[in-house]
Amino acid sequence: MFQAFYTDILQRDLAFNLQWADFLETKEDELTDEIRLTASKIINSHHIWNCRLRKLVPESDLTDVMPQLHWKQLLQANSRDTITYLDDFSFEEKIRFHDSEGVQLEQLSVDLLFQLLQDNAFYRGQLALLISKIGWDFQISLLSI
Repeated sequence: MFQAFYTDILQRDLAFNLQWADFLETKEDELTDEIRLTASKIINSHHIWNCRLRKLVPESDLTDVMPQLHWKQLLQANSRDTITYLDDFSFEEKIRFHDSEGVQLEQLSVDLLFQLLQDNAFYRGQLALLISKIGWDFQISLLSI
């Protein structure tokens, strides 16, 4: 039950992220460093949570700026990795990990999945704020999801 729920949510999350990537591609020459960093945080945060779930060491830090050329590919890979993780998912599994400040924590895997989705939504909100400050108009289409 949880697998189907999270798979559906992750597919919608990916669709939202890809819409952002498509929009930002149209503004490639006008993107500020802050927008590039915030878009990269969606990718990096998802990757970090995936690594925590799978007990791996992340290859990137939250503040690494990813090349825009690879944003869609990285978004898709993150989503695919999370959905693959769900194949053997146990929502009662406790996972130990270190937070960004090095503090060791232990949480249920279901809570980490929720945090992953919450972080993605947070950074999309940050993107919306940044582009509205510039005066760009962007609307997420729910019809394509």
